[in-house]
Amino acid sequence: MKITFCSNSYNNLLFNGSRLRRFIHLSRFYWLKNTIKKYNIKFKNVLEIGCGDGKTLEFLPFKKFNYYGLDANWNNSLNFAKENYLNKKNIRFDEVSNAKDIKINEDKYYDLVICMETLEHIEPEQVCLYLEKISKHCNGYFLITVPNEKGLFFLLKRIIKLNSDNYNYHLKEIIDITLGRTNNVKRFQHKGFDYDHIIYDIKKYFKVVKVEGNPFGRFLLNIFCFNICIIAKSKKP
Repeated sequence: MKITFCSNSYNNLLFNGSRLRRFIHLSRFYWLKNTIKKYNIKFKNVLEIGCGDGKTLEFLPFKKFNYYGLDANWNNSLNFAKENYLNKKNIRFDEVSNAKDIKINEDKYYDLVICMETLEHIEPEQVCLYLEKISKHCNGYFLITVPNEKGLFFLLKRIIKLNSDNYNYHLKEIIDITLGRTNNVKRFQHKGFDYDHIIYDIKKYFKVVKVEGNPFGRFLLNIFCFNICIIAKSKKP
């Protein structure tokens, strides 16, 4: 059965559009579902950073849990989520634009935290603030996906125009990113994003269990995959 998401510019481009783009972007949700099953992750309380319109809820393999979704409400996606799940007492959403906006009681913990295709959109100086905040309330698994925006795969995406962004790149920037010299490129969301830098920051607050590519991570090196998926656990005993 085909899954159809609410119609807006973001969903229509990534999920309701071409088959190739739909397959690529849906694959991270199936990665999430399969990872939960593979690692036998049990959860009662779920926190998602960058929840958008709440589409992740369609892929969680269990039904009885409490869910708290946070998002900056880009493209009014959070408004749709609040309306769509209005009568679900175990599901709630809040709008946040920086780490200070996250208001969680000190004694509240989540045994599953999800953050997919979000960290690249957070300003670099805010990333560790978010990770530190999350680490204080995570008592279990932290599942993250970020895009691969460097190396030969970046160059390939530029050539075949697989990117859905409108970022402008100078020739020098393209060369630097292709050669992995992302520090030479001024960061702006996807532009100049380096998943190795994010992994380095995640390790400050979490134990990284595994890093793998997606899709086709079983057959390709991570550097040739569209997404980089990170399985991490809280450092709490």
